[in-house]
Amino acid sequence: MMQVATVVNSKGGVGKTTLTANVGAELARRGRRVLLLDLDFQASLTHSFYRPADVERQIDRRTVADWYMAAGRRGAGPDLMRYVSWPQEVRAHTRRNGGELAIVASAPKLEGVAARLGVELGDPSSRRYQDRHRRVVMRLADGLRLLRREGFDYVLIDCRPDFEILTRSAIVASEGVLVPAQPERLATFGIRHLTERLTDFKKNNFEILGWSPSGENRVEDLAPAFLGVVFTRVRHGGGGPGPTPSSQRVIDEVRRLFPTFTAMMRESLDFQTGVDRLLPAVFGLRPDIATEIRALVDEFESRIGP
Repeated sequence: MMQVATVVNSKGGVGKTTLTANVGAELARRGRRVLLLDLDFQASLTHSFYRPADVERQIDRRTVADWYMAAGRRGAGPDLMRYVSWPQEVRAHTRRNGGELAIVASAPKLEGVAARLGVELGDPSSRRYQDRHRRVVMRLADGLRLLRREGFDYVLIDCRPDFEILTRSAIVASEGVLVPAQPERLATFGIRHLTERLTDFKKNNFEILGWSPSGENRVEDLAPAFLGVVFTRVRHGGGGPGPTPSSQRVIDEVRRLFPTFTAMMRESLDFQTGVDRLLPAVFGLRPDIATEIRALVDEFESRIGP
């Protein structure tokens, strides 16, 4: 059964893309078939696996923006599998155990797509808003639903640091939501704001989409589970093997208020080195970092379910 998880935070620079790339790579290293979906028009996840010239040469006109544009205003979109590519650098590392890592790439033109989707959605006070909302917000969910026959175990969606139409579409398409957060002074405020928005969105979305004459929408389809907060870019040091005292204070505060993962991802230049090599850091030379990511993936699989 294919499981879809969205990685989201309204704040930028918290390591969303690093988390998505490394969790996906570790799942593939374990023998899972994994699809990464880049919903950020800055395309950082895409460029974690492809150099810009390779994107133009290998993925031109096969990005998620092209998929949305091919859908038009009425259709559910062409087969999303036609827009999937396989980064070559990671293949040797993932195929040893029968795993696979694929990606639906992004491009700057996705920004224009998001703007057009907002126009298509229209005014919430309109009598036809329910139909338009169903058509626009559910389009990605419909596309991923058709992918289930392709045998992927997991889809991980990397979103922009906002709560606009593409992020909301990803949440609707998901079984679980993963929130990366850097342990800093305003982390609690940011996480609370995000979880409140998630709660309000799921409630409003169910009011709009939860009932239909054919009964095609169910509560669980429209309300993905909150898998928890993952601490990223955690600073280590301060005379001990774990987080610095200031980071640990924030971590303890967040854990009193929200579901959190035990495993964390430390701040390290190895992650940038991995991007430069087009190989996630889980395949790198630092066993401590790889161990942390593997512990994180253990938790992720147990939380999202088989």
